[in-house]
Amino acid sequence: MTKSAFIKEVHDAEAMLYHVAKSILKNDADCCDAVQETLASVYKGILHKTTKYGLPTY
Repeated sequence: MTKSAFIKEVHDAEAMLYHVAKSILKNDADCCDAVQETLASVYKGILHKTTKYGLPTY
């Protein structure tokens, strides 16, 4: 997955990720942190592994 493809996937999934975080965490700052940490983890996984799967599978 290219960086630009990852960015597109993030934009497509951003609202859903925040909604899931908000259902678990009530504080907006905590939700933003959780989404950021999730996206960083996914990106690192994509960089270090050859995979055909994109963001929605995480």
